[in-house]
Amino acid sequence: MDTGVSSAGASRAILHELPRVLNASHATSFVVGIIIGSGIFLVPREMMAAVGIELLLTTMIRRKNLAGIDLKKSFWPVRPTPAGAWSLSVDPCDVKNRQPLRFALSKPTIRLIDFYLNECRPLLLKEPTDLMFLRTNGEPKGRAMMANLVCRTLSRRLDLDVNIHLFRHIGTMLYLDAHPGHFGVPQVMLGHTSNKTTQQFYAHLQTTQAIIEALAATRWSDVLR
Repeated sequence: MDTGVSSAGASRAILHELPRVLNASHATSFVVGIIIGSGIFLVPREMMAAVGIELLLTTMIRRKNLAGIDLKKSFWPVRPTPAGAWSLSVDPCDVKNRQPLRFALSKPTIRLIDFYLNECRPLLLKEPTDLMFLRTNGEPKGRAMMANLVCRTLSRRLDLDVNIHLFRHIGTMLYLDAHPGHFGVPQVMLGHTSNKTTQQFYAHLQTTQAIIEALAATRWSDVLR
């Protein structure tokens, strides 16, 4: 993709391309496609990026919440139930409106996380830690490093230059495109105290084309690097 175009032009191009890549249905197909579809040997950071992208798309959490995922504190229960129930929680002190967040994880998402935890994270682990995402030296991966990993992966695999904050709007876009007018779920996932806040920003985003045009004309176009 030509990143020399204007910010508004980049907004239209990226928001037009991502729903097609995502197939407007589930993030897992996107993650698997960009990370393992090429047949390249997987390294831990590649799967770390895959899990990060998956969680950003399916929960719309902020980058600091993503980097701060703790294996003992952030999941409920600590491990998936035999029936496959597992949730990701964000503590109120880490949410802007101080309201707790809990996201039920789908089985495809759980399988992806399990693969990373069982096959990839142990290769990075140097000393005991409960943080989910680690650097190659075993130290926790901070929010800036996690954001850079996700953005570099998208750039390398899809030739898209996307700021990590845009995932919150992509997730909202995909949900409202599939469920027009249903603002309750995005309100909770985005951590908005009032439904009016969600409607104020997204009421006019009822179709993919409407989203493309609206983002190009609003301040959200500046989230593209």
